[in-house]
Amino acid sequence: MTPSIITASLCGDVDHVGLNELSGLGLTPFIFVPHHIKNGEAIHDVRQLVNSEGLRCYLCGDDDSLVLLEGHEQWKLLGEPMLVI
Repeated sequence: MTPSIITASLCGDVDHVGLNELSGLGLTPFIFVPHHIKNGEAIHDVRQLVNSEGLRCYLCGDDDSLVLLEGHEQWKLLGEPMLVI
């Protein structure tokens, strides 16, 4: 649902076919990384990826989430999602 799938490898996905096109659906204005353990090295890796794409990224652990409020273009943060710019 995000503008790009460049962070898929951070979720454990492996590109076995050598994808050239990493565009996503673009339903959100940010990249999302679920099941993330927020440590310094991982955040550095995410920051490098999103800086190359010029996108924002939310890192969410298993107790974090983002909710789009109906009828609004506003996101509610639950838990402690981390925004990486």
